[in-house]
Amino acid sequence: MSAWRRCTALSLLAVPVVIVMASGLVTTAKSQAAAAPPRVDYVPSVSDLMIGTIQPRHERLWQAQQQHSWEFAAYELHNLHGAFDRAARAHPTLEILRFPT
Repeated sequence: MSAWRRCTALSLLAVPVVIVMASGLVTTAKSQAAAAPPRVDYVPSVSDLMIGTIQPRHERLWQAQQQHSWEFAAYELHNLHGAFDRAARAHPTLEILRFPT
């Protein structure tokens, strides 16, 4: 086989390989662009925090007191303090009132 034929055979083989590789790069770039949704910082409102985290702990603390389950009451009181801390970090000021830190 002559050198010209070998070179032509290699170039004919290289064209589809380059096309496949290029289409893979385009597909990867599109999937990376589609996979990155815009970042939206969500801060729950004070009402959401009260209803979702604080009110249930108040209720469980009351139930623990009614059942004289002081270990459970201590556990829920600890969780209640944590919920208030998270609310204070999410909303350090509410209108003109500051949460105690």
